Amino acid sequence: MKRDRECPRESDVCDAIASGAWARDDERQADLRRHSDTCGICSDLVRVALTLRSDYEAGIRTIEVPPASIVWWRSQLRARREAVRAAARPVTIMHALAAASAMAAFLALGRLFWPVVSQWLARLAIRTGPWIPGTDGAASTGLPLAWIALAACGLVLLVPVALFWLARLRP
Repeated sequence: MKRDRECPRESDVCDAIASGAWARDDERQADLRRHSDTCGICSDLVRVALTLRSDYEAGIRTIEVPPASIVWWRSQLRARREAVRAAARPVTIMHALAAASAMAAFLALGRLFWPVVSQWLARLAIRTGPWIPGTDGAASTGLPLAWIALAACGLVLLVPVALFWLARLRP
Protein backbone atom coordinates (compact mmCIF):
# COMPACT_ATOMS: atom_id res chain seq x y z
CA MET A 1 0.00 0.00 0.00
CA LYS A 2 1.42 3.34 -1.07
CA ARG A 3 1.45 6.01 1.60
CA ASP A 4 1.30 9.68 0.73
CA ARG A 5 4.20 11.86 1.82
CA GLU A 6 2.08 14.97 2.31
CA CYS A 7 -1.33 15.84 3.56
CA PRO A 8 -2.98 19.14 2.59
CA ARG A 9 -4.39 19.51 6.12
CA GLU A 10 -1.10 18.79 7.90
CA SER A 11 -0.30 22.47 8.51
CA ASP A 12 -3.83 23.05 9.89
CA VAL A 13 -3.39 20.22 12.38
CA CYS A 14 0.04 21.47 13.37
CA ASP A 15 -1.22 25.05 13.85
CA ALA A 16 -4.17 23.88 15.95
CA ILE A 17 -1.92 21.89 18.29
CA ALA A 18 0.70 24.67 18.54
CA SER A 19 -1.88 27.33 19.35
CA GLY A 20 -3.70 25.18 21.89
CA ALA A 21 -6.94 25.20 19.89
CA TRP A 22 -6.79 21.42 19.41
CA ALA A 23 -8.42 20.82 22.80
CA ARG A 24 -11.41 23.12 22.12
CA ASP A 25 -14.80 21.65 21.35
CA ASP A 26 -15.77 23.57 18.24
CA GLU A 27 -16.82 22.35 14.79
CA ARG A 28 -13.47 23.04 13.06
CA GLN A 29 -11.37 21.22 15.70
CA ALA A 30 -13.74 18.26 15.70
CA ASP A 31 -13.34 18.06 11.93
CA LEU A 32 -9.54 18.14 12.24
CA ARG A 33 -9.63 15.42 14.90
CA ARG A 34 -11.80 13.20 12.67
CA HIS A 35 -9.39 13.79 9.78
CA SER A 36 -6.36 12.89 11.92
CA ASP A 37 -8.05 9.62 12.94
CA THR A 38 -8.22 8.54 9.27
CA CYS A 39 -4.99 10.12 7.91
CA GLY A 40 -1.75 8.28 8.75
CA ILE A 41 0.43 11.38 8.34
CA CYS A 42 -1.76 13.57 10.52
CA SER A 43 -2.17 10.88 13.20
CA ASP A 44 1.63 10.60 13.50
CA LEU A 45 1.86 14.39 13.60
CA VAL A 46 -0.76 14.60 16.35
CA ARG A 47 0.99 11.97 18.47
CA VAL A 48 4.38 13.71 18.24
CA ALA A 49 3.08 17.26 18.47
CA LEU A 50 0.89 16.55 21.52
CA THR A 51 3.84 14.93 23.28
CA LEU A 52 6.05 17.94 22.52
CA ARG A 53 3.28 20.33 23.57
CA SER A 54 2.80 18.56 26.93
CA ASP A 55 6.56 18.61 27.57
CA TYR A 56 6.63 22.32 26.74
CA GLU A 57 3.74 23.07 29.09
CA ALA A 58 5.34 21.03 31.89
CA GLY A 59 8.57 22.97 31.43
CA ILE A 60 6.75 26.29 31.53
CA ARG A 61 5.03 25.33 34.80
CA THR A 62 8.27 24.29 36.53
CA ILE A 63 10.53 27.15 35.40
CA GLU A 64 11.69 29.53 38.10
CA VAL A 65 12.43 33.05 36.93
CA PRO A 66 14.74 34.96 39.28
CA PRO A 67 13.67 38.38 40.55
CA ALA A 68 14.53 41.37 38.39
CA SER A 69 16.94 42.72 41.02
CA ILE A 70 19.03 39.51 40.82
CA VAL A 71 19.07 39.63 37.01
CA TRP A 72 20.14 43.30 37.12
CA TRP A 73 22.85 42.60 39.70
CA ARG A 74 24.27 39.69 37.66
CA SER A 75 24.29 41.75 34.48
CA GLN A 76 26.14 44.55 36.29
CA LEU A 77 28.71 42.06 37.61
CA ARG A 78 29.21 40.62 34.14
CA ALA A 79 29.62 44.08 32.64
CA ARG A 80 32.22 45.00 35.28
CA ARG A 81 34.16 41.77 34.73
CA GLU A 82 34.17 42.33 30.97
CA ALA A 83 35.32 45.94 31.46
CA VAL A 84 38.15 44.82 33.75
CA ARG A 85 39.17 42.15 31.25
CA ALA A 86 39.14 44.66 28.39
CA ALA A 87 41.15 47.19 30.42
CA ALA A 88 43.69 44.57 31.51
CA ARG A 89 44.33 43.25 28.00
CA PRO A 90 46.83 45.99 26.99
CA VAL A 91 48.60 45.66 30.35
CA THR A 92 48.95 41.91 29.83
CA ILE A 93 50.34 42.48 26.35
CA MET A 94 52.86 44.99 27.73
CA HIS A 95 53.89 42.52 30.45
CA ALA A 96 54.51 39.87 27.80
CA LEU A 97 56.52 42.30 25.68
CA ALA A 98 58.54 43.40 28.73
CA ALA A 99 59.29 39.78 29.65
CA ALA A 100 60.35 39.00 26.07
CA SER A 101 62.54 42.12 25.98
CA ALA A 102 64.13 41.23 29.32
CA MET A 103 64.84 37.71 28.10
CA ALA A 104 66.35 39.03 24.86
CA ALA A 105 68.50 41.51 26.80
CA PHE A 106 69.59 38.77 29.21
CA LEU A 107 70.58 36.49 26.34
CA ALA A 108 72.39 39.30 24.49
CA LEU A 109 74.33 40.31 27.59
CA GLY A 110 75.10 36.68 28.34
CA ARG A 111 76.44 36.22 24.83
CA LEU A 112 78.45 39.46 25.12
CA PHE A 113 80.01 38.65 28.50
CA TRP A 114 80.40 34.88 28.07
CA PRO A 115 84.11 35.03 27.15
CA VAL A 116 84.85 37.01 30.32
CA VAL A 117 82.82 34.63 32.47
CA SER A 118 84.41 31.52 30.96
CA GLN A 119 87.91 32.96 31.55
CA TRP A 120 86.99 33.80 35.12
CA LEU A 121 85.70 30.26 35.66
CA ALA A 122 88.86 28.81 34.11
CA ARG A 123 91.02 30.94 36.46
CA LEU A 124 89.15 29.60 39.45
CA ALA A 125 90.00 26.11 38.20
CA ILE A 126 86.47 24.90 38.59
CA ARG A 127 85.25 22.28 36.21
CA THR A 128 82.91 23.93 33.72
CA GLY A 129 82.63 21.00 31.36
CA PRO A 130 83.36 20.51 27.68
CA TRP A 131 79.97 21.97 26.64
CA ILE A 132 81.29 25.51 27.21
CA PRO A 133 83.01 26.93 24.11
CA GLY A 134 86.59 28.05 24.63
CA THR A 135 87.38 25.81 27.61
CA ASP A 136 89.39 22.66 27.71
CA GLY A 137 87.06 20.92 30.13
CA ALA A 138 89.70 20.30 32.80
CA ALA A 139 88.27 17.97 35.42
CA SER A 140 88.02 18.84 39.08
CA THR A 141 85.80 17.81 41.93
CA GLY A 142 82.66 19.64 42.98
CA LEU A 143 79.65 21.15 41.24
CA PRO A 144 80.50 23.28 38.21
CA LEU A 145 80.03 26.97 38.92
CA ALA A 146 78.40 27.38 35.51
CA TRP A 147 75.55 25.12 36.61
CA ILE A 148 75.13 27.15 39.80
CA ALA A 149 75.10 30.40 37.82
CA LEU A 150 72.60 28.95 35.36
CA ALA A 151 70.31 27.81 38.19
CA ALA A 152 70.52 31.20 39.88
CA CYS A 153 69.64 33.00 36.63
CA GLY A 154 66.78 30.60 36.06
CA LEU A 155 65.41 31.29 39.54
CA VAL A 156 65.74 35.03 39.02
CA LEU A 157 63.68 34.73 35.85
CA LEU A 158 61.17 32.07 36.90
CA VAL A 159 60.21 33.34 40.37
CA PRO A 160 58.61 36.60 39.12
CA VAL A 161 56.80 34.71 36.35
CA ALA A 162 55.50 32.14 38.85
CA LEU A 163 54.38 34.90 41.23
CA PHE A 164 52.63 36.68 38.36
CA TRP A 165 50.67 33.56 37.42
CA LEU A 166 49.84 32.77 41.03
CA ALA A 167 48.52 36.31 41.47
CA ARG A 168 46.34 35.91 38.37
CA LEU A 169 44.83 32.67 39.71
CA ARG A 170 43.58 34.33 42.89
CA PRO A 171 39.93 35.43 42.67
